[in-house]
Amino acid sequence: MATIQAIEKLLSPESDQSYIYFAEYYDGTILYEYDNDHTHLKFDSIEQDKVKYFGFIGNGLKMYWEVSSTLFYIGEHQYKINIEEIEENYIMPIEKSEKKDLITFKTAHVDSLLSFGGLPKNETGNIIDGYYIGFKTKYNDNGNEIFIQEVFSIPVTGEDRRPFFGVRLSSKENKKYKISLVSTTDDNSKFSRKDIDLKDGKSSIVELYFN
Repeated sequence: MATIQAIEKLLSPESDQSYIYFAEYYDGTILYEYDNDHTHLKFDSIEQDKVKYFGFIGNGLKMYWEVSSTLFYIGEHQYKINIEEIEENYIMPIEKSEKKDLITFKTAHVDSLLSFGGLPKNETGNIIDGYYIGFKTKYNDNGNEIFIQEVFSIPVTGEDRRPFFGVRLSSKENKKYKISLVSTTDDNSKFSRKDIDLKDGKSSIVELYFN
C-alpha cells in the first residue's frame, strides 16, 4: 500500500513551516510552494492569469481564495468581504474587477540569546510569526478609482493567534465605507463589521475577525 504523503494529508512537507501556499489553475494543475520532495516553487513562476484558487494547506486544513469571485473557503464554509459605500448605500462588486494581483508573504523573527564575556552566541534561527495570503486590485467606483487589498492572516506566535482578514483601501476621494466579513453558509451576525474613512488620498486598513 502506498504511503500517503504530507500534501495529500493537507500537511506542510516542511518541518519548520506550518503552512504552504498553493495555486490551482483552471485546467486543474496544482502548484505547491514545496512539494513532497521539498522542491521549492518560486512565487513569480505562477501564471496568475490562470489561477482559479489560491490559498494555504497545513495542519490538516485547506484555506483558499476563489480569485474570480473573491470568496474565501475554509473547508465547506464560504466567506466574503463586503465593501459598502455608506452615503450611497451600495456594495461594490469588486469581483468584477478585471485584474487581481496575488499576494503571499510571511513575517518572522530570529530567536537569539546573546552572551558576553567571551561566551558564544546561541541562535535558534528564523521563527515564523504569521502567514498571509490574498490579492490586491483596483475598482472603478463611478469614476473614482479605489485600490483594494484583502489578505487572510494566520498568526502563529504571540498571545492573540486568532486568524483575521486585513482589508486596505485607498482613494483620491474622501469617502466612508463599511467593511463586513459575511458568510454564505453561517449566521452572519457573529462576524466583524468596521468602518473606513478615507481622507486626503491616504490608505486605511481594518482587521476583521470571525468572532
